[in-house]
Amino acid sequence: MTRGVHMYWQTNFTTKILQRGWNYYQQGRVTKFSQTSRQISALVIGAQNYRVTIFIDGSSISTMVCNCPYARPDRPCKHMAATLYYSEEGAQPPSQTPQSVATERVSMADWNPKLVQSMRQFAQLQHQVLSDHASLTTVLTQIHQPLEAVPNTVASCKWLMKSEVSRMLVQKQDQLAYETLTFVYLTLCEAGIDESELFSMCLHNLETLLAQATTRLQKTVFRWACAASLALEDNNSLSLADWVTYNGFFTTHDFLAQKLAMIDNKLMRLRATMPLAGETPNFTKNVEMIEWQRLGLTVRKRLRLAPSVVQAFCERYYDDFEVVAYFVRLCCEHAEPERAIAYCRASIARINESAEYRDLLDWYHQLAQIYQQFGTTEQYREALYQAVVVTRALNSRDFFQLRATYQPAEWRQVRQKISVALPRQADLVWSEFMTITVKPYFQELQQRVETATTPEAQTKIVAQLQILIDYHGPTGRDVVFWLRQDWLQRFPERWVLCDALDEWTARQVLDDDVLS
Repeated sequence: MTRGVHMYWQTNFTTKILQRGWNYYQQGRVTKFSQTSRQISALVIGAQNYRVTIFIDGSSISTMVCNCPYARPDRPCKHMAATLYYSEEGAQPPSQTPQSVATERVSMADWNPKLVQSMRQFAQLQHQVLSDHASLTTVLTQIHQPLEAVPNTVASCKWLMKSEVSRMLVQKQDQLAYETLTFVYLTLCEAGIDESELFSMCLHNLETLLAQATTRLQKTVFRWACAASLALEDNNSLSLADWVTYNGFFTTHDFLAQKLAMIDNKLMRLRATMPLAGETPNFTKNVEMIEWQRLGLTVRKRLRLAPSVVQAFCERYYDDFEVVAYFVRLCCEHAEPERAIAYCRASIARINESAEYRDLLDWYHQLAQIYQQFGTTEQYREALYQAVVVTRALNSRDFFQLRATYQPAEWRQVRQKISVALPRQADLVWSEFMTITVKPYFQELQQRVETATTPEAQTKIVAQLQILIDYHGPTGRDVVFWLRQDWLQRFPERWVLCDALDEWTARQVLDDDVLS
């Protein structure tokens, strides 16, 4: 039951809006919630951050306010519904209230006339919206009303897709097919209905339409798809943008440039809604941001832009390694290694400042590749050395690539320098199962290594490490890698032991592609 709010608040909303509000609530989009005896307020994350305020009079709701484009005094929005669901103790999924049932009941005799009326109003409004704006930042919220009025939503959309659209395409009624397909797509989005088959049919039929449409209509479809990608949210937005990016019709330089403008606009909007430093991360938003970054990356590749043109984008999204690899490769192709080196070093410094070490090894690896192609041997070695020491990557490809640049006698000195530079490891944490199965053999190896002073004994004990992996899989491998660093740091002067450890680990890392 809602804390202090009338338990039948759902009667203020249509079934569609309740469902979309429930989805928002389930996705954790309601933030900064507060409630008093007279007021509820929250910030709800949508296409933007929307402020919701709900005023309470006794046990009833007196007024609801949201600054989204959809909300009106007589038309409550999904952000309000999400906030009210959040305020409930033990909130339940929406069920059809008497009011919403009445709203949805439309007799078959009235179905087609009401549907045709909605479609006509939609087509007129959509044409006005897309014609009145020169840029691709068009907002389609003005055409919500006819979409809401669609009777028997799913049945209507299925009938249009399976009976009418095919006929329109065969008869070359391309403009009508375009209006119908966009109507169905946005109606499904507006209703929050998960009908993946219908969405796929819409996009497939749009491609059929593009294959036979005039150039003018192709441009109209493109403009609609870009505008809808910006206006919609979540997967609906991303699916449409993905279709725009990868279909084979919008491939000219002008189309690509407009795609890039649309994607960058969406990224700017998403960045504005991301949690600030110190706030709880939003995993869904992070994934959405990465997907849009990758779309931007794809279009930039197709435009074949110069490093100087894409550098700002790559610096902004330096934490996405697909972006990193693209920029470094692009700089090398344009023979601009200095630009790539500066980019890598600046990003490494930023990651160090934020203590996010997980990406450092990849960054140093990129830096080493640049020096290997354009720099000196010493620069290449230094990049690999930093990769190993800073990221504590004894069991990485970089360690063995560094080893390959030295003669055996020189390498022993470098390896000893690395072992001294690395901090001591934390003690292993043993689970109850590992205490019984792995720890006894671990302790036995630690005792044996103390007395393994002859070359034969040192070679033999390294060979015995394989038993841990053979019998205990990944857990055994983790213990082995811990032992390797421990022995390198404790016995750096035992050349045979350390050389044997190198050879054994190289087979694990290079042959089996096992990375620490």
